[in-house]
Amino acid sequence: MQMRSYQALGVLLALGMSGTAVAQTSDGVGGRTDTIGGDQSAEEAAEEVDELIDLYEYQPRYYSVSTRMWAIGTPSFVLDGPFSLHTNMWQDGVANFSYGFEFTTRIPDKFDVVVGLDWANLRTADGFWLEDGDPIRDADYTESNLSLINADVSLRWFTNLNNAETVQLYYGFGLGMGLVLGEFSKYDIDVGQCGWTTEERGGDDVSLITDCANENDDPYVPVSRPEDRIPPVLPALSATLGTRFLVADSVSIGIEGGWKSLYAYGGLNVGYYWNALR
Repeated sequence: MQMRSYQALGVLLALGMSGTAVAQTSDGVGGRTDTIGGDQSAEEAAEEVDELIDLYEYQPRYYSVSTRMWAIGTPSFVLDGPFSLHTNMWQDGVANFSYGFEFTTRIPDKFDVVVGLDWANLRTADGFWLEDGDPIRDADYTESNLSLINADVSLRWFTNLNNAETVQLYYGFGLGMGLVLGEFSKYDIDVGQCGWTTEERGGDDVSLITDCANENDDPYVPVSRPEDRIPPVLPALSATLGTRFLVADSVSIGIEGGWKSLYAYGGLNVGYYWNALR
């Protein structure tokens, strides 16, 4: 690691300085010191020692550029609470992935600052949604091919897990914005075609909804209510936990997971890193 090389250099130079002694005159007043390079005052020697200590403690700044690929999804149990009927990601052939890249710089002895940009496929299977406690007449049929472009800034802390400092645990949080792309269509159920009684319409037997859809080719009525529209921009809040492996003095491989606003994620982060003088 380059960081340890700088520290080793500082130690060697400090050891070389240890041969410098402060000479005193007969009256005890400090005079000149004899060094390999020539004479210098005690004040100059002290300044050089301070500089060597600074060099020994110096940590070069860390930089990294990386790409990442995540599998994403909102767990079904998260939706089961607010909805008595819903579709899911990773259903009916839908595959939900996120692809992105990030740039990292380290504030020595403090934390990493990560600037990220990614695209996430938020599409869900077409199907019915019904809020928990609502009668079946309020169910909606939805079609969605939504996706999200996220831009965020994260702070991450890390802990070395081995003496060589090549395996690190990292964790942190981020804040940003997401731009919504794609289309979202919503339909009310045409209860007239379903043939439900007044009691059935006000009940919670969700199986009647599926039966109606199977018996009718098009039992839906398009709706466009302002309160149902999705905002064009959403906040992007995230929390991350991962393990990073530093290999070949320049390549990093991370296995990470976490939560970002609407979904959980997990996957790989592969990057190139280097240390640089400030």
